[in-house]
Amino acid sequence: MSSSNTSRACRTVISLQAQVTRRPVGSRSGLKAMATPDERFGSKVTAVVSPRGNAQLDLASVQEDARKHVAGYKVPRELHVVDEVPRAPSGKPAYPKALEIALAGSHKVE
Repeated sequence: MSSSNTSRACRTVISLQAQVTRRPVGSRSGLKAMATPDERFGSKVTAVVSPRGNAQLDLASVQEDARKHVAGYKVPRELHVVDEVPRAPSGKPAYPKALEIALAGSHKVE
């Protein structure tokens, strides 16, 4: 992943998280968006999400919701649904653990 693609992806992720966390989360109780490797573009926006209650999330519904709030290139291209988004001792989402989940792919949802 080139440094320009990485920094662009990081700015995109920060913007997406800021937009999503400023409003009611609806069916999501936790979200961590990050840049992950992409063969075609170098990096892509990936979201690790924990649903609220028994809500069922799929990539299409998350993308549709995100498009209402952020530019198209900031919309997640990959979704991983977990029981709980990992958190650091400070209570903030733990980026390294969420990245591990995304790269492992065991919670990926289409």
